[in-house]
This record gives sequence, structure tokens and C-alpha cells, in this order.
Amino acid sequence: DLNRDHSLPLRVFTYHDTLPYPSLPSGFGDGRVHYQGLKIYLDGSLGGHTAALSSPYSDDVYEEGRLNWTDEEVYEKLWSARKRGLQTMLHAIGDRALDQGLRCIERVDEEFGRDGLRDRINHVMVCRPDQRRKLAFLGLFCDIQPAFVASDMNMAEKRLGARRLSWAYSWRSLLQEGLTVSASSDAPVESVNPWHAVRHLMDRSGVDGKEVFRPEERLSLEEALPLLTSNPWISIGLGNSFGRLAPGYAADLVVLDRDISGASGKDLFPVSPSYVFSGGVLSRGSLEDWPRFEQ
Repeated sequence: DLNRDHSLPLRVFTYHDTLPYPSLPSGFGDGRVHYQGLKIYLDGSLGGHTAALSSPYSDDVYEEGRLNWTDEEVYEKLWSARKRGLQTMLHAIGDRALDQGLRCIERVDEEFGRDGLRDRINHVMVCRPDQRRKLAFLGLFCDIQPAFVASDMNMAEKRLGARRLSWAYSWRSLLQEGLTVSASSDAPVESVNPWHAVRHLMDRSGVDGKEVFRPEERLSLEEALPLLTSNPWISIGLGNSFGRLAPGYAADLVVLDRDISGASGKDLFPVSPSYVFSGGVLSRGSLEDWPRFEQ
């Protein structure tokens, strides 16, 4: 309804767990709302012991989680999406689920090649070093949820044990492999506030702000910001038109209420936007004679 009324101040790109009929390509839309691709949920959650691990949970030796699909079923879904020119996003929390996704993507690549928009892996939470290298070799995009560091740190140690914990939530290590990594909130499970995500990327501290989870994986502010600005656009094939302040790029920008240069993670919590522009149209704040979205 907002889009029909020309009052939608966002650009929305959706993934669905079924393929559309009639067939639509990734990016089909009207400039505001777009169909982007297929979503495949390979496994469940770490908290629920349903994320598929390659060996039993440390706190439940009779449980390894579960895969939601067979390899053949995942391959068929990927094949159908690739045939239609669609990008696929695969939910993979456990390393066994990630193994399955990598196997099936590589199999589809053997038939279709690697031209065109590459697929995305969502969460990438328990990811072995060999899997990080494989993700980079296949040229896949990664989507992470920084807030999980704070909410999961105590639970994850119980579920995974020390050895596997050393692979988990390894955001810096993913970047060091040359991967394009985007950060999202996983709202409504976690806060939609992007500054919370940036703080978690920088500090990796617990809810109380004291305990730090794997500090070697912390990012600087300059390293963290692209995960919420330019990299998401690159991951949907629009990195040459969106996500940067440069000539020829869409005028989607935020003017903050303060200078954040040199800010620490905790300094970012009170930051708020003074002005927000979407396609050059003002959606937050007030400027005399400047066009804005209807409220």
C-alpha cells in the first residue's frame, strides 16, 4: 500500500521459500519493491539443537541437529533457481549444513558455470577454516548477524565446546579470506538498530558490555561500516549503482547528528540520523523546499 501511494521510503528486496510462477528474474521490481530470489533453510538453530553439526553437540552427545533437505532436494532447488536466473540465499548455521550447501552449489556450478550473480549463505555461524576457503573459492556472498555474538556467547560455548567455538562467529576471518560480507539484524529476533550491529562488530561484548567473545575477531569502525552500507548492494548485484557516496550512485544517504570518526563501539548507541534521503527524497528531518515522502 505504501508503495502504491508513493510513500515507501525504503528499497525492499525479498527472498521467498518457493519459486514464483510465472518465472521472474532476480531484481524484478519497480525501483522500490523487488523480488530478489529463492530462500532455502538448510538447518535449524543452535539454541534449539537443530543446527546441523558434523559431530554431536557438546551438551547433548546424542544430538547432531538435522538437515531439512536431502542433497538431491537442495540441488534441484538450486538448479531450478539458476535456470531462471535467480539468486539463492541458503540458511546455514551448522557446519554440516554449510557442507551440504557448498556441495550442492558446486554441483550446480559444474552445469551452469559461475557467471552471473553468485548465491548467498546466511548466518555462517559455525564455519571451519576449510569452509571459509571454499566459500571464497566459489565466490559466494556471506550474510552475518552481529547481534548473535552478544545473545549467543554463553549458549554457544555450551553447544559447541572449545574446539568448535574457535571456528564460530568468525567475522574478521571471513573478511580475511576476501569474502564480501554483509551484516543484518535478524529482526524481530534482535534489534533493527544498525548501530547495535556496528557496536557488536567492533566490541563483541556481552549484554552487560563486560565479557568479550573472541576479541581477535573484532573489527574497526572503518572495517565494520561497509558490512551495512556498500556490501549488501554488492551482494545483490547492484554495487555499481548503490551503497556509495559517489557521482552516478543513487542518492540514498544518512546525515548523522554527530561526527562518529574515531568513535568506540559504545559511543555509537546514542547516534541517530538527522536527515535521511532515499533516492534524493527526504524521509526524515525537515529542509525548506526539499521534496519528502508523504507521512
